[in-house]
Amino acid sequence: MKRHEKMIIDYYNGAYGRTIRIGVQEREWIVLLRDLVLQLINDMINCVDLLQMENVQYTNLSELKLIKVSKSIYSNLLEISHKRMPPSFLWQQTKEELIVISELIEGLLCADMAGHQYLTTDDGDILIELTYKE
Repeated sequence: MKRHEKMIIDYYNGAYGRTIRIGVQEREWIVLLRDLVLQLINDMINCVDLLQMENVQYTNLSELKLIKVSKSIYSNLLEISHKRMPPSFLWQQTKEELIVISELIEGLLCADMAGHQYLTTDDGDILIELTYKE
């Protein structure tokens, strides 16, 4: 699958607080992200290192890894290097939470128009927003 546009990941202080924005312009990125989440759900992979994927450009963060955990924890998004700048993050989700994320991503695929989904809940202190064609 050839992707011409880069996936852009940025960490910033937005209108709703600290935010990690994952921005894509091409449908192929949405398909890839959904498939990676499904692979986590089905135990085909253990971790998705989003910043190390080919053709990804990132600013204001040094690491963003998505992993599956067996039980829900207090904070699903841990800042693991708050003393180091730029910060590093570990995004931990249960199977059930990953299923919800895959459904949110699928919603962007089905609509196939500009839009966004918040992939984290409001109770966390950092939002992860996936934007498509915005």
